[in-house]
Amino acid sequence: MNSFTQNISIFYALMTRDIKVLRQRLHDIIIDGLILVCVTVLVFGYLLPKLGMPTKLIGPIFLGNSLSFFLASLGYAFATRMVYDLKFDRFIEYFLTLPLPKRWLFVYFLSSFIIETSIVTLPLVTFGIVLLGDNFGPINGSFITFLFIYFLVLLFWALFFLGSSFTFSYQWFKNNMWARRLTPLFMLSPAFFTLKSITLIVPTCAKLMLLNPLTYLIEGLRSSLLGGNDYLPLTTCCIGITVTLVCMAIRLYHGFHQQLDPV
Repeated sequence: MNSFTQNISIFYALMTRDIKVLRQRLHDIIIDGLILVCVTVLVFGYLLPKLGMPTKLIGPIFLGNSLSFFLASLGYAFATRMVYDLKFDRFIEYFLTLPLPKRWLFVYFLSSFIIETSIVTLPLVTFGIVLLGDNFGPINGSFITFLFIYFLVLLFWALFFLGSSFTFSYQWFKNNMWARRLTPLFMLSPAFFTLKSITLIVPTCAKLMLLNPLTYLIEGLRSSLLGGNDYLPLTTCCIGITVTLVCMAIRLYHGFHQQLDPV
C-alpha cells in the first residue's frame, strides 16, 4: 500500500508539471484549434460540396481523413520530441532515476499525450460538427460511445508513436516515418472513402484493408457517431482495436527495453 501511494504521488507530481507547462501554451493551442476548425469547416462545408462531393460523404471523410490525419500529425510531433531526447538530451534518464516502476512511466507518457491531444482535437470534433450543420449529415449514433472510441483511438496513436520512438533510431525516424509507416497506413485504409463503397468497387482491396489497424479506428469513429449499415459493425471495430492496442503495447514494451535496457 505504501509503495502504491508513493507511485501515485510521483505520478501526480509529473502530471501536475505537464499540466502547468500546458497551461502556459494553452493560449496558442486554442488559437491553433480555432484556425484548424475554421479551415476544416471551410473545406468540408463549402469547397468540397462546390466541387461535387456528395453531402453524405462529408461526415465520414471528416472523421476518417481530417481528424485521423491531424491525430497522426500530433503524434508525430510527440514522437519527434521523444526520439530527439533519446538521441541528444537524454532527459529520459531523469525519469529512470525516479522510484517509479517502468509501467507507471508508460502510463505517464501515454496520459501526457492523450491529455494534450484531447485539448487540441476535441474543439475540432465538437465545433466542427456544429458548424458543418446539415452538411455533416444525420447523427444516428451515440456521442458517449463516440467519445469512448475516440479515447481508444488516442490510446492507439499514443502507443504507436511512443513505441516508434523507442523502436527506431533518430535518423531513421526523421527520414522514413512518414514515407514507410504513416503514408501506407492512410493510403491502404478507408480514410478517403467508406469501406462499404470500396467493397462495392474493389472487393479484394477492401479485404486487404481489414489487415490495416487504421481501418477499425476510422470505421469505429464513423459507426459510433453516424450509425447505420454503411460502416463496419461497432463490435467488429472494438475487437480489431483491442487486438491492435495489445500488439502496440507489446511493441512498446520490447522497444523500451531494447532502447534503454533498464535493470
